[in-house]
Amino acid sequence: MKVRQLSDSQGLSYLHLVMLSLYAILLGVLVGLIDAVFGRVLIGLSEFRDHHLFYLVPALPLAGLLIVYLYQKFAGKAAQGMGLIFKVGHNEEDQVPLRLIPLVTVTTWLTHLFGGSAGREGVAVQLGATVSHAFSRYFKLPNASRIFLIMGMAAGFGGLFQTPIAATFFALEVLTLGQLSLPILVPTLIASFMASTTSHLLGLEKFSHFVSESLTIDLETFMKLALLGLAFGIAGNLFAYLLSLAKKKVASLLPKSLLSCSLRKCRLNLSSFDFVEGTLYRSWNEFDCFKCWWWDHLSIGLALEIALDRLYPISWFPRRRSNPCLLSEPVLVLF
Repeated sequence: MKVRQLSDSQGLSYLHLVMLSLYAILLGVLVGLIDAVFGRVLIGLSEFRDHHLFYLVPALPLAGLLIVYLYQKFAGKAAQGMGLIFKVGHNEEDQVPLRLIPLVTVTTWLTHLFGGSAGREGVAVQLGATVSHAFSRYFKLPNASRIFLIMGMAAGFGGLFQTPIAATFFALEVLTLGQLSLPILVPTLIASFMASTTSHLLGLEKFSHFVSESLTIDLETFMKLALLGLAFGIAGNLFAYLLSLAKKKVASLLPKSLLSCSLRKCRLNLSSFDFVEGTLYRSWNEFDCFKCWWWDHLSIGLALEIALDRLYPISWFPRRRSNPCLLSEPVLVLF
């Protein structure tokens, strides 16, 4: 991994870092507020859906049509979502439209309300990056666009999940894998911690799991962890490859229009797949008997997860979940 030292900071002085650190406080509070509103409403909608499941899930195709309409009518470049964030970070685009904030927020709420499967990670990163990048024009700093994106992504992720340290190092590396930019570590860390603290004070629930077992690092454990890392990398690459392949295939067969989307979306079987997917994961967490079934039918479980995830994004629903992590669950059982 390449680590950039302060001397290799492309013109950033200590005064610049002080300015960025002060800005990071304001950014963290603002993004933490947005994350708190987004997260609390999302939790409320999910609880409401769970109590009215059989009334809301059948309407998932209609919700999908509304989402497609909103994207086609109002999104513009914002329809690229996380792809646009990467393009701006790589200087391929200049701006992240502010309309991305209400767009991803409302469409994610709709998806969850009607039983769709969409994660919160990508939304959190996009919210923070969009807010932060909007301020970059007011700072005359070298490579300001990229710096502000990194700080915003850390604040968005840290504010929603209240994991500021993980969010910081995720943001520092995500734009260019294998390169860790240490010059902006301090302001990025400040933004992430401020967002996390703000969302917590505003009542956003933090999901946590207590691990009672201790881990002793010996040669056997080290080898298992190394193999796990290799397996997770393969799962992630498989996920990305199949997603790209599925999107290209469907795009060549059906044009991206409301009519074709209605044909793809007006299918209760895919809605049922998402309901089954959610039920499987709830069962995985709650019932040991399902864990036994998953172990006894490991290949079926893997095939089911991959199939469900390949069907969902090609239906044009906004999907922002890091499902390679979910694909790793059966791999963990092996160890």
